[in-house]
Amino acid sequence: MKSLTKIIGLMAACVMIAPLSGCGALDGAQSSAREIMNAVEKGDVNGVVSRSVSDVNENTPLFDGKPEEPIADVKVGQSQKNADGTRTVPVSYTVAGNQQTTNLTMEKNSSGKGWVAIDPDLFRNVSSYDDSLTIGGKNGSDHYLMVPGVYRVAAKGDWYKGSWKLPVTANPNPVEALSVEINGDDMKNIEVTDAVKTSTKIQRSLVDNIVDLPMCDKLQELYLNGEDSALVVGDSISHACVYQVSDVTPTITKYERNAGGTVDLTYDVSITGTMPEFKNVGQDAKSDDEWTCQNVSGTNAPVQCARFVEQTKTVENLKSSCGFDSACYFVSGDQTATESAIADVIYAGHGTD
Repeated sequence: MKSLTKIIGLMAACVMIAPLSGCGALDGAQSSAREIMNAVEKGDVNGVVSRSVSDVNENTPLFDGKPEEPIADVKVGQSQKNADGTRTVPVSYTVAGNQQTTNLTMEKNSSGKGWVAIDPDLFRNVSSYDDSLTIGGKNGSDHYLMVPGVYRVAAKGDWYKGSWKLPVTANPNPVEALSVEINGDDMKNIEVTDAVKTSTKIQRSLVDNIVDLPMCDKLQELYLNGEDSALVVGDSISHACVYQVSDVTPTITKYERNAGGTVDLTYDVSITGTMPEFKNVGQDAKSDDEWTCQNVSGTNAPVQCARFVEQTKTVENLKSSCGFDSACYFVSGDQTATESAIADVIYAGHGTD
């Protein structure tokens, strides 16, 4: 009697949950749908594609990385026959605890054996253009097709590392790609390492920034009262000022990640190049082939002479910010401050106001 009661109870439970559980024997469409969902659980894009027909399957590269957390709580319902001979199978599952539902439209395979899904809503087009990232243990390339799940994104650049979870859900429009990059909340998972101090790309970017500074404009602004007064023979400041850099060596002394998702650097820089050298002389000093002399501001209109020679100057505590692409730039007032700091060093001793 107890056995009979148990059997009746199990039958009743099956009837109650049949629409999504697939109690009892599965029909062909439902069985194929179950195989498709098994492939999704494994992160097996090829397995899903081989059991479906869709334009996106033909045009988009398939991704073979594996989810760290596969879809869960999968339920495959009983199939319902449609007027055109296809069958609809309702399925549900969860991604990172969030429930997802869809209907798989199944049709007979062209071979007449088995069933395949028509344009199943079980894919996501994912794009990644950062070669420092891996997704599910695989390097991405341009764009590719993935199935739902939670994947581990790992970042390993020349001077940073980190990882985070990426929930991937299906999208009814596979053309709308999920872009994978280092930004937003993912930044908190990135650790900047001491390698930032010696990164060739970072060094090159800082050098370019220093070389490209308009130091002759700064000379005119800070030391010549905005006038085209020549330090050496020439018609204007553009002829008089020389800022020809032959070598720049940055030395990063401090780095920290900021809330905006970039890295703030403090650095000293050694600049070698053709720059002015000054000397104060008596009032009767005259220009010659080496030195150009002129009156400068001060009591009794003193005379100062200048020449341009190659020399090395060191400027300390400059500021720049760098992105994870190793491109560095000045932000806010950093460029003005840098120009002024360099001017204070390379034009030190110039006697104008």
